[in-house]
Amino acid sequence: MYLVENYTVNRKEKKMKRFYYEFNKNEYYALIAVSIDGNDSYTKAFKKAIEIYMKNVSGNSIEEVLQEGSPIETTMEYAFMKFMYARNNQKRIVQELIQEFESVENGVLLIDGSLI
Repeated sequence: MYLVENYTVNRKEKKMKRFYYEFNKNEYYALIAVSIDGNDSYTKAFKKAIEIYMKNVSGNSIEEVLQEGSPIETTMEYAFMKFMYARNNQKRIVQELIQEFESVENGVLLIDGSLI
């Protein structure tokens, strides 16, 4: 497996709220980063995380993914620690890891090693 409190970042002059979701009850593990702007960001972020999981990891529908298990929203700190201690990141410089972690918007931070 390879890279969580919500925080607000300025991206391209827009305030974006970051969310992190861990899919640890599903067939394949994943840690997803989601950036959302606008109202009702919690519902949008949850749905977007599932869509990212379906596109990049596994699943044919939102219902199918949720039947396996609901993703858990995590803190930024938790997600970064998972990312930092992932097998392929253990010998890297911390500054590089921070830059890579922060650069992922609406994507997969960590994925089940069996899918690589």
